[in-house]
Amino acid sequence: MATRVARGVALLDEKKPGWDGHIHLPTLDIMYGTYCVLGQVFGNYDTGARILGLDIRSDVVDCGFNGPFNDEGRWQDMCELKHEWVRVITSRRQNHEVTL
Repeated sequence: MATRVARGVALLDEKKPGWDGHIHLPTLDIMYGTYCVLGQVFGNYDTGARILGLDIRSDVVDCGFNGPFNDEGRWQDMCELKHEWVRVITSRRQNHEVTL
């Protein structure tokens, strides 16, 4: 999970610096296209995937923006993804505050 999210973080850092400031953690929900990471940064999931040049079925999974499709463990995967995104964003914000 951490590796997948790290790929997504690196991609967002490259393509949309400051992206983490757009994330409202209390409403972050990987299951909904307007509340997921891409949705909060780009307006909706599909737009974000398109702007980043991601394949909607594979790249988004590899970058931690979505769980595997047609997988019995999809719900658990989505919960773990949310937890990892929250952990990473919270850590980044805390590190930013320390360096100010």
